[in-house]
Amino acid sequence: MKQANHAREGFGLYIHVPYCLQRCSYCDFFTMPLGENRSDQFSPYLRALHQEIIALGKEWLDRPIRTVFLGGGTPSLLTPKELGEVFDCVRQYWEFVDDAEITIEINPDTMTPEKAQGYLDVGVNRASMGVQSLNPEGLKLLGRFHSVDRAKRCYETLRDAGFSNVSCDMIYGWPGQTVEGWSQELTELLTWGTDHLSLYELILERGTPMTRAVNKGELVLPSEEESLEMFRVTRSITQDVGMQWYEISNYAQPGRESRHNVDNWRGSDYLGVGPGAHSFRALPELGARRANPRNMPKYLEQPTASPWNNRSREEVVTEAMMFGLRLREGWTPQLVEQLYGMELYEPLVEASQPLVEDGLLLEPSDRFQLTERGAEVLDEVVGFLVSALESTSSILQVDI
Repeated sequence: MKQANHAREGFGLYIHVPYCLQRCSYCDFFTMPLGENRSDQFSPYLRALHQEIIALGKEWLDRPIRTVFLGGGTPSLLTPKELGEVFDCVRQYWEFVDDAEITIEINPDTMTPEKAQGYLDVGVNRASMGVQSLNPEGLKLLGRFHSVDRAKRCYETLRDAGFSNVSCDMIYGWPGQTVEGWSQELTELLTWGTDHLSLYELILERGTPMTRAVNKGELVLPSEEESLEMFRVTRSITQDVGMQWYEISNYAQPGRESRHNVDNWRGSDYLGVGPGAHSFRALPELGARRANPRNMPKYLEQPTASPWNNRSREEVVTEAMMFGLRLREGWTPQLVEQLYGMELYEPLVEASQPLVEDGLLLEPSDRFQLTERGAEVLDEVVGFLVSALESTSSILQVDI
């Protein structure tokens, strides 16, 4: 196994900022509303965040940071000064690679020309805007306060400040939306000239206001057939303007793919700091994951307490396939074989033949790739392959 070399490679840093102006009706991330006294919330949060960075910094010394992603919540509630101080803390332990990608998620209601310039000045070089919809009724249903015009002005503010890499998030499949309506929204958004799109089908998460309203019959989602057609239309519309899907829900102009997310899908290490943040390391042994509490008082009291939980062999293989097959480039078992000594390729070639015959996977060469039809049923494809390995091979049976 070639574990030692992998441990010296760069990694991604995720920073979770939990505060929001308001909670969206569909959101299941760990978030909380920003109160009237901002300093009462941000000051203890930032102190705890610095403590966690210091603790993890001592653990992962001498490894460069390839990417940073500030998510939430609403990271654009941070002032440039606060963000600069966080980066100063990070740089005490890690260097950034020369071309590090540093992304911040942005709510259109929080952006000003001064803040956009301030983010650039402290090193942010990629903005990810939460547009979500270009339909006023859609924005209302999704619990977004900004208007369509406000979102467009935010985009222009970022460009005017000098952001050369801007991504926009959109959600389709919300109650009452039609295929034609989604096509119009997406076509309009593409006239802005965005570099990257993250386009997600609405998922009903347990406990959210949207889920409760649907369960009560107060709202009705598009049919499964309509949502599938929206997914297919998305591929067609983006391709017509030169954007390529490189991951099931992500589309980019050439060279504008999200490097942070691609690294994660390929199985690279990442650290997550902040309440509710997750971390992953591929080594030692079978690797491990870490999850911070989705509870602010607990996080503030012990920001460094979350343990690393070791993975099983089944988790190694399932996660590698689930994330790797999301990518248009596909997934190769080679890294899993090198790191963990599992002989996967031949058993998977045999197990995948029914999926190839059904038009869900391309014929395996050095990697496994979904067809466009296969991308519509990723979970079923991975479930089939894992079940086939469990029944025909001892690969997943015993941990090392």
